[in-house]
Amino acid sequence: GLAWRPTWTQGVNALAKLEWRRGISPLTGVLGDDGATDDRRFIGSGDVVWQPRARTELAARYAVRWTQAEGAMLGDATLRSFAHFAGLRMERGLLDEDRGTLSSVRARVDSRLLVDAEGRNARWNVAPSLALGIGPQLELEAGYRFGDLRDADFSNAADGGFFATL
Repeated sequence: GLAWRPTWTQGVNALAKLEWRRGISPLTGVLGDDGATDDRRFIGSGDVVWQPRARTELAARYAVRWTQAEGAMLGDATLRSFAHFAGLRMERGLLDEDRGTLSSVRARVDSRLLVDAEGRNARWNVAPSLALGIGPQLELEAGYRFGDLRDADFSNAADGGFFATL
């Protein structure tokens, strides 16, 4: 990974990352949900977080993933795929930092899109939420997730509907 944070401002942060993952299941796909016993993935991604104003934050992520999977449950075939991922997050503090105890209440919208290279399959989700800081290192977030995107690399969130995380 390579990070960039200009010394003259704290309003912009960027991260570029290359990642190689290999998963081997000796139980012929029992551990994986796709039936692959040998799963290789190469992921390249770039993230940018920008704070244009106090209490406002915008984040964007773009990634590509090359996958090769082999296994007995796949008919001893080798499957290959190439996918694009894009994610956006917008966050806004609802109260001034200097006022009251509810200064860490934030409105958030998180959206994600995953498209295969041929463009035949696209999955997405959008999740508006409210987040409440419960101390310097702890946060409670609750909202509603629309869409069907569920991916081990980019969106491990559960199915759509109401959610709460701590």
